[in-house]
Amino acid sequence: MTQILQQVLKQIKTLSLDELRQVNQAVQERLALQELAHKRHAFYQALQASGLVRHVKPRPPIDLADRQLIECQGKPVSQTIIEERR
Repeated sequence: MTQILQQVLKQIKTLSLDELRQVNQAVQERLALQELAHKRHAFYQALQASGLVRHVKPRPPIDLADRQLIECQGKPVSQTIIEERR
């Protein structure tokens, strides 16, 4: 085991129940993200192997904090889009 992992495991023993739940939640979220990334990579590899695509462009990072909401007057934008498509 790495030194950092050993330190983390020692510190876990000192945590309260609530803190352990928070650590568990953080670990589960991290594992879910890693699993999703692994599945996505395997999917893209399968597409390339089958010849359906030559290469996959990397996804740009999405920073939702940079987006700003705007207010629209009148009908909801979603309703306007549906009407224009008809």
